[in-house]
Amino acid sequence: AGPTRWDVPLPLAGFRLYDAAAVYDHQAEQWYVTAVDWPVPLARRRPSAASRLAGLRDRLASAAAMPPPGPPPAPTSSPVRVNMSKDAYFAKVNRAKRYIEAGDIYQVNLTQRFMTRTDVSPLMLYRRLRRSSPSSHAAFLPWDGVTVLSSSPELFLDLRDGHVVTRPIKGTRPRVGDAHQDAIHRRQLNKSDKERAELNMIVDLLRNDLGRVCKLGSIQVVSAGDIEEHPTVFHRVATIEGDLAARRTWL
Repeated sequence: AGPTRWDVPLPLAGFRLYDAAAVYDHQAEQWYVTAVDWPVPLARRRPSAASRLAGLRDRLASAAAMPPPGPPPAPTSSPVRVNMSKDAYFAKVNRAKRYIEAGDIYQVNLTQRFMTRTDVSPLMLYRRLRRSSPSSHAAFLPWDGVTVLSSSPELFLDLRDGHVVTRPIKGTRPRVGDAHQDAIHRRQLNKSDKERAELNMIVDLLRNDLGRVCKLGSIQVVSAGDIEEHPTVFHRVATIEGDLAARRTWL
């Protein structure tokens, strides 16, 4: 088989540098505005940090003074389409199982694409996503005519002062708001050998990946799998940490 055809109007990767930001501290319940001062000669190409802070404050003040928007018109959408049939999807699942049994692969991320056309604005869709699937890691990213909406409970990578943390998730059960039923779901997740085995496999893979860029002996499995509560689900989450090796950067 040849390489997978990339037919999504997005780059494989992209980087944006935001030199001014409004930051909300959830613990202190306070907003902050912050900006970066650039070294010469980059400073000559950008407004000063003070002027960018002032501009950001003015924009926030203007937004706060605007009246709340009225109810949007009823949205229209086309039927949802999928890029493969149910039978084709199951055939791919069975093929992946055969590869795993043969030892050719350890895991596969098999996904489907669901498509529709709608006149709902990206921001409105994002607000609905946050309401229906609240999470600790979410993003609204306008990108050259395409907007990425994301809501995920999983921390992929965190790098601070040379210290790397990754927190993979394997294993999910619903959280319905009923104490008795939620306790059953939590016990099921905690006792599942399948979910534990999947997470152990991912922990080994990530230990190996971090070992390529971290100092020798610095990799630690802080947690092999804790059950965490999220607004709508229970997850089994591991935590792996390490210290970045010399001359290694976030990129």
